[in-house]
Amino acid sequence: MLKYNLLLVLLFSLNSLQLFAQKKPNFKETTETSARLRIILDSVYNRYPETKGIGICIMSAQKKFTWYGAVGKANTKGDSLLVNHPVNIASVTKIYVAATILRLVEQGKLNTETPIQKLLSKQTITLLQGDGYELDKIKVKHLLTNTSGIYDFVNTPLFQKRSVENPDYKWTMHEQIELAVDGGSKVFNVSEKFEYSETNYLLLAQIIENITQKPFYEVLKQELKFETLNLHHTWFLLQEEKPKQSLPMAEQTAQKYQVNSLRLNPSFDAFGGGGLAATVQDMAYFGAGLFEGKIFEHATTLNLMLTPGMSNENKTFDYCMGLAVTRVQNHVAFGHGGFWGTQLKYIPDLKLSIGVFVLERDTWPMYNILIDAIVKEISQPLK
Repeated sequence: MLKYNLLLVLLFSLNSLQLFAQKKPNFKETTETSARLRIILDSVYNRYPETKGIGICIMSAQKKFTWYGAVGKANTKGDSLLVNHPVNIASVTKIYVAATILRLVEQGKLNTETPIQKLLSKQTITLLQGDGYELDKIKVKHLLTNTSGIYDFVNTPLFQKRSVENPDYKWTMHEQIELAVDGGSKVFNVSEKFEYSETNYLLLAQIIENITQKPFYEVLKQELKFETLNLHHTWFLLQEEKPKQSLPMAEQTAQKYQVNSLRLNPSFDAFGGGGLAATVQDMAYFGAGLFEGKIFEHATTLNLMLTPGMSNENKTFDYCMGLAVTRVQNHVAFGHGGFWGTQLKYIPDLKLSIGVFVLERDTWPMYNILIDAIVKEISQPLK
């Protein structure tokens, strides 16, 4: 934990950000490099064809190097998977929601130390207090870092049963918050430990709406500068129409849970914990924009986002504000995964942004193998 905290200070001080901006990429943008990356992608797919399809985009050094590739089939019809096939990025959406909250912090509209009882709707306050939650002690930062102790509605038998037996069911945000209250109770006292909970991010979306008096998804796209970053293939599946220029969604499956992304109503995961669709290019572009100073006005805001709430008990990673801290080839990496086998990852000392997905979520560890091999390749010293 201390080691990661020290790394955070070193990596994201103003001086460090300036150094990163001046640093040249330590690998060559050549046809040979692209060919080697393609060989890596194909070899991983050939070893693990049960992934059904893999898409990846990597960007480094402010677009001085961009590479992307896809392999496999986009759907059961047998269409070839392309890199510009959008997918449901699921919990990767949490990065976007957390960044939106911190944009509001920059504007003085919010403080991460504010108790959430001052920010939620009366209906939600009544629900949570009735279940024993001390909302005067739970702060915005506890929602962001999953240290609030609020029960995860996804763990309720009703949610899981209905998702399989009635995939067309249309959920509401309030209904899912009710599930967290009716289907479970306080997991632990605030700030005692880390435990992942979708409910935290539903509450953050509600806070965004209460503060701005606008739909959270509209605020998110505005505050995260989607137009400036050219994120033309990123949208909220439930609340928005697919952009006309975007390809049809690729088909994602989770055999273990007997669900299919194209058959499951988007409201299943649509209110802040997930909800976004995107291409791997758009994911990688967003990661680069977030970490390379194109979204936040001040470097200190990114430092705040990268402050761990509490170390995970299994010690494999720290969870910050919508971001997990891991290591890839001995490089510190920040990012988030999603239920359907999606991942956005950023490696600061390589200035490397990675968007990746597999189409069968039960094979999601495969994208870690792919990321590891690609980072190993592009982090080789110049010859």
